Amino acid sequence: MCTVTVQLDEVVNSLQPRVTRNDQGKDETYYLVEYDTALLFGLAEFKASVIWKHDVSGVLDQRQRN
Repeated sequence: MCTVTVQLDEVVNSLQPRVTRNDQGKDETYYLVEYDTALLFGLAEFKASVIWKHDVSGVLDQRQRN
């Protein structure tokens, strides 16, 4: 129906690297962006928005500890 593309320039500097171990036992670094997509249906138009929280590292750090 449509394609939604997002410019992540605003969140790039706030991303924290994460590390996981792959099947071969080697560490791999990745970055995680959590976001929601909002679809708005009007009578004559269709809009999509991507929503994310910015500068909430304290909340994310607390959630990672649980």
